[in-house]
Amino acid sequence: MGIIPPKTEIDFTDELITSKGGLTFLARFASRCGLPKLLDEKIKLKVRNRGPSDAQYLLPLIYSMALGEGDLCDIDLLKEDMAQRVMSGLKEVPDSRRISEYLCRFDQASLDSLFDIAEDLSIKFVKRVVEHELSHRGWLSVFIDGTAIEVYGRYFEKARKIYNGEQGFWLHGAFIGNLWGNQKLYPGNVNPSKGYQEII
Repeated sequence: MGIIPPKTEIDFTDELITSKGGLTFLARFASRCGLPKLLDEKIKLKVRNRGPSDAQYLLPLIYSMALGEGDLCDIDLLKEDMAQRVMSGLKEVPDSRRISEYLCRFDQASLDSLFDIAEDLSIKFVKRVVEHELSHRGWLSVFIDGTAIEVYGRYFEKARKIYNGEQGFWLHGAFIGNLWGNQKLYPGNVNPSKGYQEII
């Protein structure tokens, strides 16, 4: 049986198109939760009054990681993709160099504030997820997961040998229904069940 490729037409468009259309849902979610305002209120790393705010530094990072991008330079792709910028509502996206300089200012207090923001947002949704699970299933599913993360190169602090002898970490998490509610990152040389009671 012959394989006949379909006829295709090649043309140009002035429309804004992107392969990352799901960003619009994440940006609306962040807006409804008041995440930009929370970031500007609780993170105070910005030095000058001009230029991007703390939220404008952190939101591109959050969006980029949520889209599956793993490198700081991926921020530059977001900066250049006008369709993504429109969908995210970000009028200004700093380049990766400026974000790198911004991240170097993070101290323990800033990390604690960022953790508090994440925890506050999580708490808001846990109750709704629990109610949804109970009303639709009649019971609540709680799933504990231990995932090994292999790493390569020299730029990973505290990575240790995991089950297969490679360098890595253990990411232990708890899921309530479909909500990833809690997690802890450990060096690789721990038991896969370490800390499960604390996570629950």
